[in-house]
Amino acid sequence: MASKLQYPDQHTLSSDAKLLLASRPQRNMYRMLAHAPSTLPSVLDLTRALLHDSVLPPKLRELAILRVGHLCGSAYAVHQHRKIGAAVGLDAARMDATSLDAEAAADAGCSETEVLVLRFVEQVVGQTRADTELRDRIVQALGMEQMMELLVLVGTYAMLARVLENTGGIHHYNARIPARSIAPISAISPFRRCSEWRFLAASTLPAAIRSSSSPCACSDAAGMGRKRDATMCARWA
Repeated sequence: MASKLQYPDQHTLSSDAKLLLASRPQRNMYRMLAHAPSTLPSVLDLTRALLHDSVLPPKLRELAILRVGHLCGSAYAVHQHRKIGAAVGLDAARMDATSLDAEAAADAGCSETEVLVLRFVEQVVGQTRADTELRDRIVQALGMEQMMELLVLVGTYAMLARVLENTGGIHHYNARIPARSIAPISAISPFRRCSEWRFLAASTLPAAIRSSSSPCACSDAAGMGRKRDATMCARWA
């Protein structure tokens, strides 16, 4: 993870930037974005529109954001949107499944449309251009307006994940998942690297992971050359 960058000095911010930050939820992410005051209003307006004004159903929105967060290695985004996901009615099993792949989501109780959305997210993040057949199925299932909102959502949260990870993951937040390749999902190793998953208690991990005796292929600095218990990892499946 990148060393943590400092937040901008509040005393040097313009009055407009101060007023804008004061009007929004007190998120460290927003404080960091204030380093670029010319883009801050537009970014905050975009995220607010996606979270509050879009017609994409909230549960689909949060599943998509969680999948982007896992694919981009952003523990902060995953942590924040697990809380939002629970608030809009997502159960732990479905949120846990976003750390695996779209096929695992079906086993966790996700609907056919939810699985379709997760598969679309995987391809947009991993391939940039999703398969035409999959895109057309998304349009058929959601309509053009929701499909476009979904694309903007994925692009926005992939961008925010890159901001988060290149500024040190945001201060005062210790959970982490390792950054991973955004190659097509089929090209990713069957095992993730070890991660501490401090935001996700072992008891809430999917049963298949908790009960697995298979060690991960650990390559974290703290565990180089050693195998670690599967309850500390997340299997890609």
